[in-house]
Amino acid sequence: FTAETTPSCFYSNPGTRPVQDGAKLLRMVRRIAPKKPVVVWKGGLTAQGSRAAASHTGSLAGQEAIWNAFFRQSGAIRVDSIDQMVDVLIGLCRLPRFTGRGVGLMGGAGGNSVAAADICARAGLDVPALSEEIQQELRTFIGVAGTSVRNPMDVGMQLRGPDDFVRVTGFLARDPAIDAIVIEMHPWWGRFGGARRARRMMDNLARFAAAAEGGKPVIIALRGAGESLDSAKARLRMMQRFSEAGVPVFQGVERASTAIAKITEYYRWVQEAEG
Repeated sequence: FTAETTPSCFYSNPGTRPVQDGAKLLRMVRRIAPKKPVVVWKGGLTAQGSRAAASHTGSLAGQEAIWNAFFRQSGAIRVDSIDQMVDVLIGLCRLPRFTGRGVGLMGGAGGNSVAAADICARAGLDVPALSEEIQQELRTFIGVAGTSVRNPMDVGMQLRGPDDFVRVTGFLARDPAIDAIVIEMHPWWGRFGGARRARRMMDNLARFAAAAEGGKPVIIALRGAGESLDSAKARLRMMQRFSEAGVPVFQGVERASTAIAKITEYYRWVQEAEG
């Protein structure tokens, strides 16, 4: 590992030789982690995984309590899959350093909004109600019927166009209880109002996120859209547009919230280490 800013990945494969000197590894990671994120995927931590690892190495590679202590003390970011590792690395590379866990949710409707709030809570994030002042300002152009401006935001049916969408995002960024904005987007949004309208909405959001309006990072969470080729193409177009603007894109709210929770936990550890 080198003490640069780009994150390091460490994949501990239980099918190869286990760690020989745990104390040395702990010292090394504790020295590096305050300067450079270290992301670790360690397999073989459950009883079943340990037995599988033992069949490869001839010894138990798990010892979950020991590895739990290693993660607590070292500052390494623990991930449980390749997907989680990729998500955390995307967040580390494309999000500013922040420790707050107040999330503003926008884009879901009805039950989807409630489900998204539950997912964030299970990941250790908070979905705080917006201030009365912000809610009142939102109500100046968003009707009461069929909407919610508390957080999560359920305002889609009241928005007149792509400019209103970014306008609402701006209000979220102004609220002091919000540390990051998660926008849940469906690949088929382009069908409602036409392709030109959809492109304008994405362009507006990309510019808003790149400018870090209000100092709040913007995260895109793409909802599933079936397995058709057209839906896959629509998803890729959205991913490309936001990725080109440096905006992190995740496959769903669950993966986005997990990555945010792990990243903010790491930056809190760094803050304590620096203090």
